[in-house]
Amino acid sequence: MEKEVLIQEAKNKGTWLTCSFTIPPSNSLYTKDWNNCGVILRVLEPEHTLTENEARVELLQRIETHANTLKWPAFLMTADDFCPAKGVELSHSLTTFVALAKSTGSVWMKDREPRLAPLHNPTAVNHGNPECSVYIEWKAGLFFPKGLPSDLLQVVKGEYENKNKLIVEKKAKLAAEIEAKNLSQLKIKRPGGYPR
Repeated sequence: MEKEVLIQEAKNKGTWLTCSFTIPPSNSLYTKDWNNCGVILRVLEPEHTLTENEARVELLQRIETHANTLKWPAFLMTADDFCPAKGVELSHSLTTFVALAKSTGSVWMKDREPRLAPLHNPTAVNHGNPECSVYIEWKAGLFFPKGLPSDLLQVVKGEYENKNKLIVEKKAKLAAEIEAKNLSQLKIKRPGGYPR
């Protein structure tokens, strides 16, 4: 009886976090077949060139690393049917993958080895309009009995900043390579019109 009272009190004080990530049909990542780790990893790293086995290892490693960065409690309650209006919604691919990959039944476990099966089976939804195209959506609800961690958005923001930094670095490197190639092909002409 005492445990039931504690659970009810926690429900009144806590917060639901809805983790979700949606891919519309117009997105270049859109596909109907997600039963491939390489395809799922493209959600996080669109330009990767890893083999299927390498992509699986990389995906599991990223999920584990991000789970440790989030500093969530060891256990959280999960639910498919919950009221997002009473909680917080976070649209972030890797956090959603962490929420799904470490859940089993109605419990999310930080130390649980990630499972990729939930990522292979996103939901296809049309948002209630039969004329709309079908969206691909991953979604998970987690209940935080003591409220959300204060650094949740900071962690997500840090991940976005790191990703953007890598993109900028790749673009700068590519631009430098193109410029070097163009300079190596440049021929200097003498005033008389003859190349040196």
